[in-house]
Amino acid sequence: QRFQEGIGAGLDYSLPKCRLSKWTLSVGAYEYSVARSLEGPFATSKGIVSDPDITETVVESGEILLSASDGLWEVMGSEEVAFDLQKMRAKRISASDAAREIVSMALKKGSSDNVSVVVVYL
Repeated sequence: QRFQEGIGAGLDYSLPKCRLSKWTLSVGAYEYSVARSLEGPFATSKGIVSDPDITETVVESGEILLSASDGLWEVMGSEEVAFDLQKMRAKRISASDAAREIVSMALKKGSSDNVSVVVVYL
């Protein structure tokens, strides 16, 4: 609604558009990426909702928990990441340093998306 009001007021805005999994918003000569958690008829018509997917999993001591953004998974597979994390843990590399290393590996492999990683040693 705010975008419509801005357009109605003569501002050089465009309505948000979704293409190739990336939301963009044109403002003048610039194009901005915007959060995929936007609500509204257009976003929900594309299957984008703010309701989180929740999964409960039983874990045991000695396991490694990893939570990462899709920027990691576009360039690395889960088996590769698991193997690398197991090697790092065996070398007594801290969980926070392991997370930084996994991010660096993804960036070196050319991830085109943001890469966020959290590692927890159980």
